[in-house]
Amino acid sequence: MVKPINMPQIGQDIEAGVIVEWRVKENDVIAKNDTVAIVESDKATFEVEAFEPGTVLKLLYNEGDEAKVFSPIAYIGQPGEKWDEVSATVSHTSESTGTKTRDVESIVREDKQAKRGKIFVAPLARKLAQKYGIDLSLVKGSGPNGRILKQDVLALVSGDSVQSENKLDTAARDSGLHPDVVRTLPEDQEIPFSKMRKKIAERLTRSKQTIPHFYLTIDVDMTDALIWRKQNGSNSPVKITINDIIIKAAATALSRYRKLNGHVENDKLIVRKNINIGVAVSVEEGLLVPVIPDADQKEIAKIAQISRQNTEGAQKGILKPQSVGTFTVSNLGMFAIQGFLPIINPPECAILGVGQITKQVMPLDDNCIAVREMMTLSLVSDHRAVDGTYAAGFLGEIKKQLEGVLFQVRKGN
Repeated sequence: MVKPINMPQIGQDIEAGVIVEWRVKENDVIAKNDTVAIVESDKATFEVEAFEPGTVLKLLYNEGDEAKVFSPIAYIGQPGEKWDEVSATVSHTSESTGTKTRDVESIVREDKQAKRGKIFVAPLARKLAQKYGIDLSLVKGSGPNGRILKQDVLALVSGDSVQSENKLDTAARDSGLHPDVVRTLPEDQEIPFSKMRKKIAERLTRSKQTIPHFYLTIDVDMTDALIWRKQNGSNSPVKITINDIIIKAAATALSRYRKLNGHVENDKLIVRKNINIGVAVSVEEGLLVPVIPDADQKEIAKIAQISRQNTEGAQKGILKPQSVGTFTVSNLGMFAIQGFLPIINPPECAILGVGQITKQVMPLDDNCIAVREMMTLSLVSDHRAVDGTYAAGFLGEIKKQLEGVLFQVRKGN
């Protein structure tokens, strides 16, 4: 049976993705979970995997083309089946949007019509333009349909494609500047934003301008959590970190305070069914937020495993398409930051900031003091979605989970 492989949803507010590379050819026989294509959003590159075995009947786009999310980019089936006869009746219902994909010919036609007047750029050419501060509207493309290629960007720099790239790299090294510094003024340096940095700037500016943030902080005694981690870490197939424990505690608390697991849309609050925790990961150009889906239903060891895979993928620059995040955890404790107030990741309505664990002398009761492992958590919430008392209850639930309930560890042991 002929089935489509669709462009995945590769970001909450991403409407399309660019096909950077096809890993298969038409008529190739593929297995389930084989990588079919590499696609690119404004912030990251993702692998698209086959959802079942079959034969590649048709690739609908060329490398460098853009396709709308949830629309077919390829068809698979059995040898000899006719994809074009079936495509008109094939539809795909999106769990996230509830919309149906129309027939592939109309989608491709609409995509091409939408692209008129847009600039077609090969991925490598786009990167070189960012590196050298080139305005792509000034570049005349020599590729198919006016597509801008690597040599077109380099030709605009100095007229000599190979020598110009080497000359600019050498000049950057000789001046002691990072190669991304493309123009040096007499006193100042001008560093153009990368595509990822532009997207981060856009999203965070929108967040601060449109979401009324309010802030709560709480100190948590992590002594029991550290004891639990030491006692149980050796039994886990993957190393469990404090962040994994915090993710589980936050997910458990969200299952009881559902309003914070959603987002505001116009004059209503959309509460999401699934609790998908995004974890901020620092990469060279900024931040990525890969997601741990259904974190409330997973054991800490499984959360640790997915978290490690997400971090490794983010640092390599290639992620697998993921569920849409509903709540974000941002941890700067490893940098000796005791507390901070992060910006909400839109369209979510809350984010948790995690600080460093430090030893502090604390009273246990009226007649006893002890050295305890203390950590500061900061909750930033959207005041349109919840009020202070509700957010305080949620933060208090996380504290209760981390101070023993989650691990069934008797306090003081």
